[in-house]
Amino acid sequence: MTLTTRRRTSVVHTSSAALAAVAAIALGCSGSSSLSPAQSCADEPARSLSAAQRAVLEQRFPPGSAAGTPYALLDRQAQIARDLPGGFAGAFAEGATVGSVGRPVVLFVNPEAGRAVLPEIASRLQQQMAPLDLSAAEIRSARWDFAQLYDWYFFLRDEMYASGGVRGSGISVVENRIGVGVSDDAARKRLEQRLAELDVPCGLVQVKITQAVISIGR
Repeated sequence: MTLTTRRRTSVVHTSSAALAAVAAIALGCSGSSSLSPAQSCADEPARSLSAAQRAVLEQRFPPGSAAGTPYALLDRQAQIARDLPGGFAGAFAEGATVGSVGRPVVLFVNPEAGRAVLPEIASRLQQQMAPLDLSAAEIRSARWDFAQLYDWYFFLRDEMYASGGVRGSGISVVENRIGVGVSDDAARKRLEQRLAELDVPCGLVQVKITQAVISIGR
C-alpha cells in the first residue's frame, strides 16, 4: 500500500504492485509529523554512511542480496547513482490520475551534470518505468542521491522496526528522504531517540503518525 495526499506518485507505481510496495514512496498520510533529528538542516552536508556503518550494512544486507527480490528495482536505481555523474536521486510521476501516468520528474543532486546522462538513465530503467518517458522528464534538484538513501534505509530498517510501533517505512523519492509511519507519539519519540543514537543526518528521516497499517519496505 502506498499512501499519499498529493497528486504526485513515485514513478514505480507504473510497474508491478510488488515493486510499488517497496520502492520509492511518499508517506503523505494525515496526522502529525516531524523531521528527525531536526528540521533545520541547511548547513549540514548530505552525509553517506561511515566506514563502520557500511560494514554493519554489509553484514545485514550483503551486496547482491536484492537480486530476484522486490528490492531489485531499488538496488538498480542505487547502482545508477553510483555509476553515473549528477547524483541521480530517483524519479516520480507528477499529476498522475486514473487513466494518466502524469508528468515524469527526475531528481539529481547536480541537475546540470544529470541532464547529460538522462538518456542513459532512461535507457536503463525503460522496462521498469514504462510507460513514462524519462528522457523527456523535468529535472529538479535534490539533496540526497539514491545510493545514499538506499544505503541509509537498509542500515536503519531493522533498527527502526525494533523501536516498536512502526507501521511502515520506505524511500520517498518525492520528499527525497526516508519516510516512516508510526502508531502514536510515544513510538515517534522512541524512534527519534534511536535515530539520534545512530547519528542519522539531519533531515534524512521523516516520521509521521498514522493509524493506517502500511506494508512497505519491510
